[in-house]
Amino acid sequence: MILTTLLICSVYLYSSVDVVSSKFTNAYSQHAESLQGKMNENLELVEITKLGDDIVLKLSNNGTETLSCEHWTVMYNGTPKAYIANQSYVTPLDTVQISINGSTPCRISLISEYGNKYYYKL
Repeated sequence: MILTTLLICSVYLYSSVDVVSSKFTNAYSQHAESLQGKMNENLELVEITKLGDDIVLKLSNNGTETLSCEHWTVMYNGTPKAYIANQSYVTPLDTVQISINGSTPCRISLISEYGNKYYYKL
C-alpha cells in the first residue's frame, strides 16, 4: 500500500515538474527570440519634412528583421501621439513614412516593437 502511494505521488510530482519545465523552456525561447529581433533591428532616419500641420518622418529599415509599424509608439515632446504610416510592414532595406500632427521645434522618439528607442530633434 505504501509503495503504491509513493509510486502515485512520484508520477504526480514528475508530471508537475515536466509541465513547469516546459513553461520555463518556452519563456526562455520567446525571450531569446525577442533579444535576437532587438539586435537585428536598425531603423535610420532618412528625412524629416514639415507639411502644413504634419511632421513626416521617412525611415529606412537597415536591419534584417521585417518590422510591423502597428506595434510602434511615437512620442511627441514626451507624450504618446497617434501617427499614420504609409504601410503596415517594413521589410529590410525598405522605407516607411510616418506622419504625426505637430509643430516644430519638437522632440520625437519612436519606440519599436522590440523596444529599441530612436530619438529625433527638430
